Amino acid sequence: MTPTGITYLKRGGLVGLCVGVLLLSIGIVQLGLQSLSGPEPARPAITYDALAICTDAVEQEAHGDNDHHAEAVDYVDIKLRDGCFSGFVRLPDGWQSWRVGFVSSEPDRHVGYWYFGWEKSKGPYGPNGHEEDDPAFEHPPHGPYDPWHVAFRLQGTGTLRFIETSGTGFVAGHPAQSAPPPKSADTDTPPKPAEPAEQAHESTKVGTTEQLNQVDFTFKACVLSADTVSCTFNVTNRGQQQQTCISGSSRMIDSDGAEYRIKFVRLGNARDEASYTGAFNVLVPGVPLAAELSFERVPSSMTVIPLVDIKTCHGEVQFFDVPVIKDEDIERTGTR
Repeated sequence: MTPTGITYLKRGGLVGLCVGVLLLSIGIVQLGLQSLSGPEPARPAITYDALAICTDAVEQEAHGDNDHHAEAVDYVDIKLRDGCFSGFVRLPDGWQSWRVGFVSSEPDRHVGYWYFGWEKSKGPYGPNGHEEDDPAFEHPPHGPYDPWHVAFRLQGTGTLRFIETSGTGFVAGHPAQSAPPPKSADTDTPPKPAEPAEQAHESTKVGTTEQLNQVDFTFKACVLSADTVSCTFNVTNRGQQQQTCISGSSRMIDSDGAEYRIKFVRLGNARDEASYTGAFNVLVPGVPLAAELSFERVPSSMTVIPLVDIKTCHGEVQFFDVPVIKDEDIERTGTR
C-alpha cells in the first residue's frame, strides 16, 4: 500500500470513530431525557362492544329514559353505559345542530355512536377510545332535517353534554313568539283574534294507510268481542330493511275521553303482553307484516273509536274515527 493510501485509511478511520462517538452521545442524551420524563402512561382498559345492544334497550325507549324530543332546553346531559348500546336517545325536536363534549373526568371516558339507520356503530371516540378524533355528529346524518332521524344509541363511560347551536329561533318544536296582531284602524282596541278552526281528520276505513319513516300502517279491522277490542293492521316497509317496534304504551281514546291501554301487542311473531316493552321485529322491504293491538274493558255499545294511537320506536301513527264491528256480526255474515 502506498503512503497516500495509508494516509486516507487513517483519515477514514478517524472520521468513523468521530461519527460513532457522536451517535453514542445522542443516544445517551435521549435515554436520559426518557428517564427524566418517565414512560408514557398506558391508556386505561375499556369495555366496549361494537355490536351489543343492551337487553333493556326497548324498555328504556318505552319509558322514555333518554327521550328529550319534547323538551324546551338548551342542553342535555347523557350518562353513558359501558359494554352495550343504550335505547335510542332523542334530542329536542327544535335542534338542528349541536356541539357535544364530556362534562366528567373519568380516566377511561369514551363514547361510541349508533345512529338510527346505520348498519353498524362507530367509535369508540374520546381520550381513551380507539379513534383519535371525536366527530361529535353535530347534525342529523341523514340529509334533510327530520326530528325522527335524530335518534341514536350511545355506549361508553362518562357523561356527555349536548348543547344546542342551531339558532333556529325555536326550541323543542315551539316557534318563536310572533308579533302581536295590528290594532284596528278606527279604535285603539286590538281586534279579537279569530277562533282556531278545528283540525279535520279523515275517518278511517278498511285500507286507510298512514306512513311513518317509510313504513306503511294499513288499517284492516277493529273487532269487539265481549269487552275486548282487537285492531289489526298490515305494516309494510317502503324503504331499506330496518327494525321497528310497536310500544306497549299505545292507546285508544273513546268519545267520552276515556283512555284504554293495550292488553297485548303483536308484530309478526313478536308479542308482548301487559307491559310497556312492546313488540320488536325486522321489516323486510315490500313484505307486509301483520300487527295487532288488543284493548280490554271496552263497553259493548262502542261502534266508533275516536282515536287509535300507535306508538312505535320512531314516532306515533294515529287513526281517527275508527269503525268497530262486533264479533257476532262477523259470525252471522261470515265476513271479516
